[in-house]
Amino acid sequence: MQTIKYVSEEKKNNYRHYQDDLIYRRTALRSLPIFVGLGTDHSCNLTCIMCINRLTDKIKRSPIEEKYLIKFADQTFPTARILQLNTAGEPLMSKRLDLELELAERYGVRIDLITNGTLLNAKKGRLDTLVRNAFSVQFSFDSPFRKTYESIRIGADFSEVVENMRLFQKFRLGLPPAERPVFNIGMVIMKRNLHDLAQMIRFTKDMRADRLLVSYMIPHTNAMEHEALDVTGEEPNKILRDAMALAEKLNVTLCLPVSYWAAGGQVQQKKTFKYCYFLWERAYLDNNGDIFPCCEPSHPVAGSIKDTDFGEIWNGGVYRSMRASFSGGPPHTLCGTCITSGYLARCGF
Repeated sequence: MQTIKYVSEEKKNNYRHYQDDLIYRRTALRSLPIFVGLGTDHSCNLTCIMCINRLTDKIKRSPIEEKYLIKFADQTFPTARILQLNTAGEPLMSKRLDLELELAERYGVRIDLITNGTLLNAKKGRLDTLVRNAFSVQFSFDSPFRKTYESIRIGADFSEVVENMRLFQKFRLGLPPAERPVFNIGMVIMKRNLHDLAQMIRFTKDMRADRLLVSYMIPHTNAMEHEALDVTGEEPNKILRDAMALAEKLNVTLCLPVSYWAAGGQVQQKKTFKYCYFLWERAYLDNNGDIFPCCEPSHPVAGSIKDTDFGEIWNGGVYRSMRASFSGGPPHTLCGTCITSGYLARCGF
């Protein structure tokens, strides 16, 4: 599996500062983020049943203005290792995608792509550019069975996405081993696909993907409550325990939600969750030019790149108060509920 390539001393030095900041749980950091993410365009070609953007899909949102995207890139990309392409919609539909790829290549930032997989090869030459510059590509794929998959990812074609995964694998294996991007499959589990998990592990093995990342469906509407799992219930946890055993048998890396590991008595816990890595290593930019610290839907806004330099935002009041939750200060309300909501995943233990 690929390791990060450092292309500049600036990135190396920033990473050393990041490690030092993390060890001492500083709230004001010497380092800048090593991971930056975009939520800059809400365009999407699917209407997935669990997507929070369905709540506001009638609101017209303009993509970020190029000048603010460039300002953000100029101030964060020189030291960042990873750029996660737009997560507000389908990243391969972003109207600024060509600019995003150009800036990433200019500053030597490796790409993290989470995609529904329908548009992977829609533009000539783009797949080659993506694979060549990617650190990780994750396909959102919730069931190995056509009927279930298409009932969740409404508007997608099962066979087309599977074929695009195989095409990506072909391009990926054409690179030297050290340069190959990580191949992930992401599965959102709910009542309708919970019993598909074992077969998804076998599907992951068949696709020769590196990992299967499982997250709980978060019901953003009352209409979706009936699909939500009882995360402390015996049946879901038995299925997850059996899945861990099957994954180990088949040598498939399976990543389960943190809330599964945090639930007492489900599986012997080898580690505890003592900090939120988002707050020391990540920053996100939205279509309004606002900076936010994490991907939890109710995230606070830390500042705006339109009228403030990034460094001031990164070490401003919002970031510092949230970091203090893990440095002996009063717990931030959002940080206190994030783990049990299941937004983060934990692998291998």
